[in-house]
Amino acid sequence: MCVRLVRRGHREAALDVIALTYANGNRDSPIVLAAFKEIVDTLDFEVSNNQKLTISQCFKTAAARRRILLACSAAVFSTIAGNVIASYYLGAELTNAGITDTKTQLEINIILNAWSLVCALAGTWGIDKVGRKPTALISTGLLTICIFIIGALTKVYGASTQKSGIYGTVATVFLFMGAYSYGWTPLLYLYPPEVLNYPIRSTGVGIFQFVANCTA
Repeated sequence: MCVRLVRRGHREAALDVIALTYANGNRDSPIVLAAFKEIVDTLDFEVSNNQKLTISQCFKTAAARRRILLACSAAVFSTIAGNVIASYYLGAELTNAGITDTKTQLEINIILNAWSLVCALAGTWGIDKVGRKPTALISTGLLTICIFIIGALTKVYGASTQKSGIYGTVATVFLFMGAYSYGWTPLLYLYPPEVLNYPIRSTGVGIFQFVANCTA
């Protein structure tokens, strides 16, 4: 957003956005001034060298190709973690777990989305302290464990009426979605723009979104 404002000549508005993001609106903060100068200098360099935002730039150099690969890897790994199965087929999972009442399924779905929101906010708040890669590893590890537990509980208790087994399955689904929301939800919006430099960022994010939709 700040880059777009600067590119279109709205530098004061861009400075205000950076100040609100990094220093609670303080435009004189050293961090704000350094970030603003970096954006302005980079865009001025691109203009002076007649650099245009094209797809060819994303694959022109080895460094650019590596950045694109890192960004797209986030889309692939977030998908193969099993989130698609847990979210798209939640109703079928609950039915297999023994919860067939549609009203109960709807209530669980609503609570699950609220739970995922809380976990995503917690992950966004703590990702700078934990780090990008450790967050991805922790989230993926928990997802792998949970999805196997869900499969085992569904296999054993799916056709039974034992409430303890059914509750255990639902609880594990909550843990699964919580682990995904804590790790991959913030990573998908933070990591790709961070690894893509200015000349390829907008096009690279577009490629990332394309890969994410294809793998989903």
